[in-house]
Amino acid sequence: MEYNSENDPISYSKFVKLKPKTVLPMSKSKFINCLCEYCVNIELSIDALRSFTSRHRQETENENRPHEATENENQNENQQPAVADVQENETVKDTDDETVIIIEENIESDENIIIVENGIQEIPRTIDENSIEHEGIEEVINLPANEGNDNANNRNDFFRDKFQLSSSTSCEKDNLTYKKICIDRKCVHCGTHKLDEKLLPFQNFFDDNIKWASWERTKYKNSAGKESMRMMKVPKEGSFESFVLKLKQKLEPFAKHLFDAKWQAQQFRNITTTLSDKWVVFCLDFAENFSSVWQDEAQGAHWSYDQVTIHPVVAYYRCTVCISIVEESILCISADHTHDNHAVQHYVSTAVKHLLEKGINIEKLVQFSDGAPTQYKGKMNFADLSYSYEDFGFQSEKHYFGSRHGKGPCDREIGTVKKVLSLPLKVEELKYLTQRCFTSIVIKN
Repeated sequence: MEYNSENDPISYSKFVKLKPKTVLPMSKSKFINCLCEYCVNIELSIDALRSFTSRHRQETENENRPHEATENENQNENQQPAVADVQENETVKDTDDETVIIIEENIESDENIIIVENGIQEIPRTIDENSIEHEGIEEVINLPANEGNDNANNRNDFFRDKFQLSSSTSCEKDNLTYKKICIDRKCVHCGTHKLDEKLLPFQNFFDDNIKWASWERTKYKNSAGKESMRMMKVPKEGSFESFVLKLKQKLEPFAKHLFDAKWQAQQFRNITTTLSDKWVVFCLDFAENFSSVWQDEAQGAHWSYDQVTIHPVVAYYRCTVCISIVEESILCISADHTHDNHAVQHYVSTAVKHLLEKGINIEKLVQFSDGAPTQYKGKMNFADLSYSYEDFGFQSEKHYFGSRHGKGPCDREIGTVKKVLSLPLKVEELKYLTQRCFTSIVIKN
């Protein structure tokens, strides 16, 4: 709705009612980051695919509409069927054979009367909303009242997300999950070639141009001319055929990527909710270093921020008294900004020592983390793991969340801690940030 001086002012409630749901206020628009690049690239391809197919479908309908309108006008000029005067309680429906059916509602009973013009007698009967049968008419006249809505829903649901796109290239689920042979792309009945069947109505547009974007590691040259590799959002352009080929290449390992992420998250949930006696589960993750941003800060202080390393360890174990599962957050705070395997081993040892001092009997330790190679998945991490019995007196296991899907309870603890630390800085309760006062604030709150 365009506004000009001639338009009458409308109320706020009317404005909200007319506003499209996709239009959000600035307060609702947030930066979304730290996403999986595999999933984001698929979502970007889906957006481009949806825009391309919608545009060409609309163009095709616009081309066919004038031709259909001309044929309808010619038919109306050639023959106009005679229709009796329609009363208020009557409804007119045209059929393909130019027979006019008048459905008259019978107020005294639940039945209706069908009055068929062109000499066919009246037949009282109950009317089905979706079809009308008549002895004098050989065909069944279907009345698809929701056909337009179904088509609209199908158009809007055309690969609406990454999960639907991935499932369209696999066989049906077996016991709520896909078969391993389908996930590994070894099934002869499914695969990325099924995407061609979905795009069959658009095969005439394979030579048309399409634009999309993709997150890739590419060369970047700064103002000094120095080149480096960066993860950047690269705009792409090419034929629709080449776009489909690249999309099929991305979808080849994507089914296993989604399965691994779901499976690892499910296993973590199962083991923490049905924990065995004398077992302990750790969830590990590094936080982004916390920087002290002062209230009423001088300009020169921007380059002299103090930072603190935060590494939460969320522990799950059985209570020694009530035998219920306990979730305890152990925050490791350090002035050492090196995030490597030695720091991880030190934080794990500190958490184990804390639990042993509380009287927790540990026979097995299971560690869950993301797959950062310099922090949790390097050769030194597995060397430390092999010495678990010598270091702690019990065996340890390492498990990893799906690639780029390592969000877990540690992120919840990180957000809580940073919020607790930001409040005293804003109200100037904290005059100077050190590791000691940092720790005292966390313990106090």
